[in-house]
Amino acid sequence: MDRLELSYKIQNIGVFLLIVGYFGFHPNPFGIGIILGFGGLIYRWVKFKKLPDIWKIKDSFRTFFVIFLVFCVSFLLPAFFSLDKNLSLSAAVSQINRWRPCFFALILYNNRKEFFLSVFSAFALGEISLAYGCWQDVGRGAKRFFGEYGSPNILAAMANIFLPWCVGGSFYFIKNNRIIGLLGIGTSLMGFAVVLYSASRGAILAIVLTLLFLISIKHSNICKNKRTIILVGIICLFVIGVFSKVLSDRYVNIISKDNKPEVIAAADFGRVRVWKSAFLMFKDYPLTGVGLNNFNTPYREKYLQPGSTEPFLTHAHNIFLQNLAEMGLLGSLGFWGVLFFQIYYLLRKTKKFTVSPWLICGLAVFLIGILHNMVDYFFATAFFERMLWLQWGICYAQGEFLEQGT
Repeated sequence: MDRLELSYKIQNIGVFLLIVGYFGFHPNPFGIGIILGFGGLIYRWVKFKKLPDIWKIKDSFRTFFVIFLVFCVSFLLPAFFSLDKNLSLSAAVSQINRWRPCFFALILYNNRKEFFLSVFSAFALGEISLAYGCWQDVGRGAKRFFGEYGSPNILAAMANIFLPWCVGGSFYFIKNNRIIGLLGIGTSLMGFAVVLYSASRGAILAIVLTLLFLISIKHSNICKNKRTIILVGIICLFVIGVFSKVLSDRYVNIISKDNKPEVIAAADFGRVRVWKSAFLMFKDYPLTGVGLNNFNTPYREKYLQPGSTEPFLTHAHNIFLQNLAEMGLLGSLGFWGVLFFQIYYLLRKTKKFTVSPWLICGLAVFLIGILHNMVDYFFATAFFERMLWLQWGICYAQGEFLEQGT
């Protein structure tokens, strides 16, 4: 192996450690990942005069910066008019800061199998860790893996961030490396089991709707792997059958609330009440909203609906209403413009480049994320956002590199 190839391998090992660093493992490998990732990049630049691969799409990189600027403005501008300016500005800075993984992914991107193996391996490790956390919860009552998942909905949201890439990795690598492909199938099954274990109806419905949508797209790579899909489905049913007692007990405990169905029904209707509260909040502050992280105070003091049982909610259980209530039209349009640009971008690129499963993976992540956030809200969770924007950068770079190669 020559030094040029070695520099790429070192760089991609750094990519793996960098992503894993965001999981919160101890000791945290993030620093080592930065050193190896950028070390390999700079060494190749200095020693072989090879510019970073991102330089090949420098024109598109400018477009990316414009998109990022729109994102920043959509959060910062409404904050100046919020009920608590300092709190909102601090929250806006945090939201912008969570784009760092996206820039790291974009700069360290290289269209090589080792790069995608690093990303796939990191997400597979994340899924394994989630599954291990579930196993501890069932078997020992423990609730920790890399940090705490806090609630079943957050657990399911984390699993869904990794799941499409585990499935995509199994398709991508099974032809060249059966062991890695089988790892992808195994971690995919773990991901499905984690979502089932969480009993998060929003997460399960989001997966089903996304899968139906992707299969309905004629240019989707999934349509070329129907036998694999059927095989994975059969294995999933087998796994569910084996663990049916554990899973059924989990559902009974969550849904019945100690055999009191009226309790969960009241909680569901309470979600409708908070949606109404958020909409009334938006009507009173239509342009700029009440401000990021300002939701609870006005909700509790003025907008709490009769019969509501959760006065200390910090979000509206719906991403559309949450953004409208906290950022108004001014911030919401910018945020959704950025998010829907990526979905439109991925749809367009997957139609043109059917050879890349990673574009399908990214599209699935964004669709699942938005659908799940229709009944919940995870964009205040740092881990969720970092992983989402990380994939934003990978998919954008992949689409542009494929465009350059035509």
